[in-house]
Amino acid sequence: MTPDPGVLEEAIRAGDAPRVRELLRDATEADRKACAKALADLLKGPEFPMPQLIMLGSMQDAIGFVFEKMAKSMAGVREQPSPGEQEYRTWHQLSQTPAFLAAAAGLAGGRGPAAKILDDVSSWDLPEEAYDVIAGVLADRRPDWLAELVRSRLTMRFPRGADPWILARRLVRLGAIDRPDVPEYTTLMPQTLMYAGGYGGRSVLESLLADPGLLDDEVWRLFSVPGAGHWLAWGDDQWLRALAAVAERGMLDRGRLLDACLDAFVRDFPPNTVGWYLRFHDQLAPAPAEKTGRTSKYLALLASASKPGVTLGQRVCGELLDSGDLDPAAFLVASAPALAFPQKSVATAQLKLIGKVAATRPAVRDQALVTAAEAFRHVREDVQQATLTLIARHGLPAAVTRA
Repeated sequence: MTPDPGVLEEAIRAGDAPRVRELLRDATEADRKACAKALADLLKGPEFPMPQLIMLGSMQDAIGFVFEKMAKSMAGVREQPSPGEQEYRTWHQLSQTPAFLAAAAGLAGGRGPAAKILDDVSSWDLPEEAYDVIAGVLADRRPDWLAELVRSRLTMRFPRGADPWILARRLVRLGAIDRPDVPEYTTLMPQTLMYAGGYGGRSVLESLLADPGLLDDEVWRLFSVPGAGHWLAWGDDQWLRALAAVAERGMLDRGRLLDACLDAFVRDFPPNTVGWYLRFHDQLAPAPAEKTGRTSKYLALLASASKPGVTLGQRVCGELLDSGDLDPAAFLVASAPALAFPQKSVATAQLKLIGKVAATRPAVRDQALVTAAEAFRHVREDVQQATLTLIARHGLPAAVTRA
């Protein structure tokens, strides 16, 4: 049914956002264009009145003017706005209401005008219901530019106006768009739920419980999209506790969660963004049986490009060696990358583990010493010296002695 511009305007001015959505629900694009034309003055609003110029003849006049203003202010005297100023203020207040924003989004003449509407929103004052109704109107409309509008807002270098992730998520939930394939759909989620109160000022845990669909896809992207770890690490430990809590409730598969956490260390992530995954691993506190079942993953961490990844692999491999749940030969085969790690502390820690294997596993003693010799290639002389000390303590491998 073609919306009546007069009825729509009444709903806007009354602040009846659900009524606005109802009136626009079945409108065609031609209907919307005609309605937008009829309501052009309301949607555009009055021009902002420029302040009247004050001509001051001298410095003394300027000083006197400032002191006069200060005296009035201190006396509690407020200057009345001009009629034009008051008209603009009234319209601007109306333009920030959910009903107005829903109508503006529903009547926007394309992606550019719709983006401007969202840019001009005061995001701090935008209530949760506003996102619901704006997303609802756009979902009912489903213009061919909707997905690109969301994508462009998510990837803005300096986001402004309506929160791009909150709007994107609501449109995904309504089935109006597919999950955006840009990294920002993932990297904006941690900070939005942690700081912007993306779901009505709730905590991260409360937000996940209120929108369990996030546990089907979005949460898993946090372990596979570069940069997500950087934002997960901001602020307090809300995300650590929240993900562990939903796993404890059986809402996330704990085994899959642990695997995803370990896999994050061997992805092509910047090394300085993976520290959160180490903390999350320790928050999960995997049991010995869980570690034993993942020996190949912990061995793979010895080749990680990040210190948190390698040190986690060293720590757990050491535990598994002590418990007899890790084949020492397999550990030695995986040791070379850690011996070449640029930081001295990582390389020397690996040498200590190899020295322990050489001392306690006679069957692989020679293999341990040959493996340790890989550290002679390290750029640091003190690592090379530590290698020499280890071999001197245990003696040369038998093959070298015979030669």
